[in-house]
Amino acid sequence: MDMWVRWVRKVRLVRWVRWALLIGLLMSSPAPHAQAPKRLALVGGMLLTGYDVPPIHHAAVLVEGNTIVQAGPASEVKIPADATVVDTSGRTMLPGLIETHGHLIVLGHGNYGTWFTWINSHGGRQMLMKVMETSAKQLLMAGVTTEVDLGAPLADSLAIRDRIRKGEAVGPRVFVSGPWIAHLSAAAAGDAMQVGFGAINTSTPAEAAQQAERLAAAGVDHIKAHTGLGFEDYKAIVAVARFSLWNATSALRSISEISSPPTTRNVSPSRKSAARLTLPASPQSRSSC
Repeated sequence: MDMWVRWVRKVRLVRWVRWALLIGLLMSSPAPHAQAPKRLALVGGMLLTGYDVPPIHHAAVLVEGNTIVQAGPASEVKIPADATVVDTSGRTMLPGLIETHGHLIVLGHGNYGTWFTWINSHGGRQMLMKVMETSAKQLLMAGVTTEVDLGAPLADSLAIRDRIRKGEAVGPRVFVSGPWIAHLSAAAAGDAMQVGFGAINTSTPAEAAQQAERLAAAGVDHIKAHTGLGFEDYKAIVAVARFSLWNATSALRSISEISSPPTTRNVSPSRKSAARLTLPASPQSRSSC
């Protein structure tokens, strides 16, 4: 049995046991030809609202189409006579979760070199799309209804996002960057991670801006700036993002990375960046890829 099939089955079992019901499923894109009830009432479970308040026991949530129109104590929620009622007693209901740094193209791997080699030897792009479909569905089964995808080959990123939006694949709302923009030496640019994620390696601020414009024109939702970029590179990318997308996300190793002039750095891609931010905010310490 293929490695990814075994892993998916194991994760699916664990997550279904852990999450019997999540309101996030109601806000997702439906499977092809699926018809959501016009009105749906979830009654009896404990509701976590997402606010800093105690949970609501014996709660009710009323959904019309894909919109939650009312939620609160069951005694205070008026349920229409034509609503389909689902008993959620003993279960937990909560808003859909948001994954702010995801990668649909990695699924149960232990090493980028091994993982992308396995992808290429098992169908290439066809297998990559199958992996992305599986990742998207697993996120949804875990209650994630929005995913910000921060690194994958451009065509595949756009394809999975649009297929989910059309109902051709099951998954959360996905916002994609496509491949990230970096400034690396030739040796570092050839690393398995950089190649597998489709990274774009640039050498000048003008080239970084040109690549950002190309990604924006292709239809990405945001631009991701990655390892090795200097201050002028970031200025060029942010200028494009502000004009075209209003959204630039950066993965930084340190504040000094954007304080120095752009140079070609031989940064080991295995040492992942230490921060993420929406420019031009100050970077915060955080691991990312």
